[in-house]
Amino acid sequence: MRIASRLMAITAVLGLLICCRPVRAEIVFVGLNADVEISDPVSVGDGSENLLMFQLTARGKNDYLLGGFDGTISGPLHQQSAGATTTPTLDEPSAGSTFVTDIDSHLLINTAEIVPLFVSAETLGAADSSAEAANAAGPAAAQAITSFGTTLFGAFAINPFVTEIVTNWPFAQIVVPGGSTVELHFDLGIVLGLSADIEPVSTSFVVGSPPALISDLNGNGFVDFEDLTVLLANWNKDVGVAEGNLVEPEITVVNFADLTVLLADWTGPGPAGAPEAALAAQAVPEPSSLLLILAGLGLLPFVRRR
Repeated sequence: MRIASRLMAITAVLGLLICCRPVRAEIVFVGLNADVEISDPVSVGDGSENLLMFQLTARGKNDYLLGGFDGTISGPLHQQSAGATTTPTLDEPSAGSTFVTDIDSHLLINTAEIVPLFVSAETLGAADSSAEAANAAGPAAAQAITSFGTTLFGAFAINPFVTEIVTNWPFAQIVVPGGSTVELHFDLGIVLGLSADIEPVSTSFVVGSPPALISDLNGNGFVDFEDLTVLLANWNKDVGVAEGNLVEPEITVVNFADLTVLLADWTGPGPAGAPEAALAAQAVPEPSSLLLILAGLGLLPFVRRR
């Protein structure tokens, strides 16, 4: 009877491993008390510039809330403006006009909800640097132009008397041509009770490239037994993504949901100096191989106890 129950449990786990890989955003920065992720880039505009739009979201860890921003986001940032009027935030530049659209890069804040430490701003490019058609609305839309700027920057704290300070904070919409490199260099203000601190963020990533595998815990370009060893060493522990807690690390311990993600990302060890080939293959173990992995690493007792 126990053998039949064990086989049923293993079959259920294998079904999850093969069929039900969780959908998740790509984490581009892993910090001590906050991470930064990007949403799946989506095509926007008329296609003239191959524009991709995505959101940057900060996620507090260890019960930290997000309370501010100080620094820059850089790259070939697509902008929509009118003359000297810029749109670094959600606020409309003038009454009745809307320049902040899906082809405009901007911070996802309203100035009424923050305490400005430095005025948020952006750089614009030359008026003819983008062939993208403007899609602004309102009385001033006829003056709207598109261009490629270089930087979005500011320094501000969220005003807790006006808006809620949250753990998950979508703080910027970025629009760039596919294949562009975006650089993040800023401090996130983080709050825990009556104390405050900062999470320094410094990273770069290519938009529209194959995302890095979240299960590549040692960062060598492959998901293999080295990564599996890290995950198993932290089994049932309240740790972060880098230690194998791949699914909802804020509220769960390392468990079978995380093992499911790692095995769905499995590439096996690749040839030295050629991680791209292994990533492109995206080899997933056969069911028989997964059984051997579970049995050989002593996970069958875990299945039985569950």
